[in-house]
Amino acid sequence: MQARIIPCIPAVLPICDLYKDFLAEQKEYKLPVGLTYNEVSPYYLDLANLGILGLCGKKNTGHRNFIKCIYSYLESRKSECPAKIVVFDDVKRRFAELKTNVLTDLYTLDMEQVKSVIEEWHEVLTKRYEEMLASEDSAGSAELLLMIIQNNDAAKVLSDDIGLMEKFNDITSRYKGMNVAIIFTNYPNNSISYDAPEPIRMIKQERHCLFFEDLDNLKSFDVPYDALRANKKSLELGDAYYIRDNEVVKLKMAMAE
Repeated sequence: MQARIIPCIPAVLPICDLYKDFLAEQKEYKLPVGLTYNEVSPYYLDLANLGILGLCGKKNTGHRNFIKCIYSYLESRKSECPAKIVVFDDVKRRFAELKTNVLTDLYTLDMEQVKSVIEEWHEVLTKRYEEMLASEDSAGSAELLLMIIQNNDAAKVLSDDIGLMEKFNDITSRYKGMNVAIIFTNYPNNSISYDAPEPIRMIKQERHCLFFEDLDNLKSFDVPYDALRANKKSLELGDAYYIRDNEVVKLKMAMAE
């Protein structure tokens, strides 16, 4: 009788190996992001129900790779999973290569443009919501609206406008499950004060981030003590923690091609 091969976490995980060796699937907007350390099985983030997410940790530790994986997945499935992406970059232009991508509807360094995008998206999502009330299948067929924010000044622009912030709150709460996602790719790893821009505080309140450092280095919010105790070992290259509320999942992240 042949012994069962026990899978192990590779030192590096090219995205192609995630499909070939670990049988990750492509289904709707469910993005395979890597392998869980506990089960050594593919882990998925549902972009259609992602809500607001922060990417947090030292620079050059996986932030850009994660965004590249999103783009690669959506490009490969653009007929089945249409998407409209807006990118608010900073002066260092870390995401400049996305400017000419077919999925990018807007690439800008002008944070004031976040106002018109939120106004437009709120109108689109309000209509989706009304259509969903009439037919529950309508929201699932709509294109994904994805906002990538590298410059946190966009959060201040939103927070300084009460009416705009109300619409942002609708987008991230009332309309959260309607194919819309907002990712802050430069989320600060420090104590978030009460006078921080409201979108930054929302991520803290929801405790929703990908953290690319050792768990005991997380300063933005607290995680359960049991999670800290279970994850004392230092991360290796390509590792991250996905945190959502009290859930903490250690991952080997897939590397984009």
